[in-house]
Amino acid sequence: MPSQELQEWEAATSGTIPAPVLAMARALDVESTLDDSAVNPATLDIMARILEAEGEDAVFAAANGGTLKGKDFIGVPFLLHAEKAEIKRSAAMFREQGAFPFYMLAHVTNLVTGEVTPLSCGGFSYMTTYWRLRQLGILDNYADGMPLVLVGKPTAKGTVLLLNKYHFPKTTTKPSRGTEK
Repeated sequence: MPSQELQEWEAATSGTIPAPVLAMARALDVESTLDDSAVNPATLDIMARILEAEGEDAVFAAANGGTLKGKDFIGVPFLLHAEKAEIKRSAAMFREQGAFPFYMLAHVTNLVTGEVTPLSCGGFSYMTTYWRLRQLGILDNYADGMPLVLVGKPTAKGTVLLLNKYHFPKTTTKPSRGTEK
């Protein structure tokens, strides 16, 4: 039986959901879990970082360095570690605002800092792109994580987050003086 979250979302969209989108939502519903923050590995990791911090500034940095939201990660290239991704059911306050009833909590490696951090994102495009990449087995081709970047696209209703493939910059070396042809 579908979760209450999915039933509410289906009812709110008045039967206008295209069949492939409904199929994805139903599959996510089967896989998803409630937001169990008290025993969630990401939450426990944050708690451990706070308790291991040395000094005043480090304690506050760890406390404020919890799970990043997608909107706070726009433009930052990262590696998505899909094997550690968890599908969660969105809280009522998000669903009541018309949000997708699911989000993903993933561990990503920030390609700027090298830090591994939890990232939470549940936008329609983000979730659909992730799901399709997973369905096609594309995420499995990246043992160290798929290089991605979130791009913010302004719309009349606000900024939409798009999940794009990140292309590493090509490095070129200029010839040394005197060796140019």
